[in-house]
Amino acid sequence: MLFRNLQIIRFTKEFNLTAEQLEQQLSDSVFSACGSQQLSSYGWVAPLNIATQSTENSPLVHAANNKLMICAQKEERILPASVIREQVESEASQIEESQARRVFPSEKRRLKDEAIQQLLPKAFTKSQLTYAYIDLSLQVLIIDASSPKKAEELMILLRKSIGSLPVVPVIMKQSPSKVMSHWLLNSSLPSSLELGSQCELRDISDTAVILRCKGLDLQSDEFLSHVSSGMEVIKLELEWKEHCQFVIKEDLSIGRLRFNDLLSESLDDLDKDDLAGRFDADFAIMTGELAQLMPLLFDAFGGIDTNIS
Repeated sequence: MLFRNLQIIRFTKEFNLTAEQLEQQLSDSVFSACGSQQLSSYGWVAPLNIATQSTENSPLVHAANNKLMICAQKEERILPASVIREQVESEASQIEESQARRVFPSEKRRLKDEAIQQLLPKAFTKSQLTYAYIDLSLQVLIIDASSPKKAEELMILLRKSIGSLPVVPVIMKQSPSKVMSHWLLNSSLPSSLELGSQCELRDISDTAVILRCKGLDLQSDEFLSHVSSGMEVIKLELEWKEHCQFVIKEDLSIGRLRFNDLLSESLDDLDKDDLAGRFDADFAIMTGELAQLMPLLFDAFGGIDTNIS
């Protein structure tokens, strides 16, 4: 399972649970499908089972090289507001016609509640998975989520499962936007990083003005004129050591993470039918690479501001 997005969360107190201890804590919040009257259900599933589509009794915590992977599954019933509204209006019309009276708002609210109860068991469901892992060496929680909201859902469940989760988003001592703008204007990227061809700029004087660029030479005079005239970088595509490409954002979250040939070459010797073995290899290589990349990025932005807790 290769992550495509990274929300990087820092522990403010040491996370010292072993895989076995964490497994025991998560076991009280195992995922179960939505009941007939449930709008949603959220709980832990075994990462290896999901990756291999197996029904075996695999652990909820997949451990390797001082990293602990976990996975949360959310199931929601799809009940469009328009369907509920249509049924409420239909029933309200029948009451008005049969009883020759107006249906008041308070009664419509009751009709809405009844409509939801009637429709829920018939509603389709959709599921989504959120993977994460804890790097015990770096003391960070990495969540494969494109939005802070989705990451927060997983953290709420994790906090509920283990009782306490002292974490904060990773905050840098230097503003990533200012540092990235400086890189472009002065051609001064860290030696191990190279520019990609995507960038997003925001006007400092009017934050509603956003300029999105793709497939451009980010060192061209035409592009740099926007940066020098009062726009700052809020997203920037980078390549690291020819191992991966990614877009780093002003809050230090990462999107569009793609690993290069290193990973595919490492997997070539594995049995294609050995899904568990490939999952282990994916996890080991990915987390090993990110364990090197993250300190490099932290240093590039002046280090972690540990005064924020």
